[in-house]
Amino acid sequence: MASEQELHRVARDLVQVRIIAGSLLRAYAPLLTDWEADFLEDMNSKTRVEPLSYRQVEKLLQIRDSYHVVSTYRGLSLSRILKQCYEARLDLSESDEEFVVNLHMRQADSVRSRDVPRLLRCAHSLGLVEDHTLVDSKQSFITEQPQQRRDPADGRGPVAGPGA
Repeated sequence: MASEQELHRVARDLVQVRIIAGSLLRAYAPLLTDWEADFLEDMNSKTRVEPLSYRQVEKLLQIRDSYHVVSTYRGLSLSRILKQCYEARLDLSESDEEFVVNLHMRQADSVRSRDVPRLLRCAHSLGLVEDHTLVDSKQSFITEQPQQRRDPADGRGPVAGPGA
């Protein structure tokens, strides 16, 4: 989920809105729903001059985030989980089986972040993952890696935090 700061920054910057919308249209056109494609085309329009509403920016960034791909979740290889789910797909419901087959046919090493919760639910129902690995619906998969500070004295190792 995008931060409040990012929402406000993007809302005021129509160039950034066009860049995000245009890149999503180019990269994911076949995967977008009709509504998403129409929305992104409107956001990418050169005739737009008014700033976006909070809800429009929120939706734009939600679409961006939903097409973000991840290869691991909590240290688990999603491609390995997908392979195991595919091998045991006959034990899934018909809709979950179709979902797993479609993901497997893409032959990807990564999974869209919006597909991770369902993949993990399928894996859990097959006994491949434990309860604690299931995804909270409000959790974001787009996280920035914290940068470690370097010791200014020698520049080699990370500086220990307070209380270390």
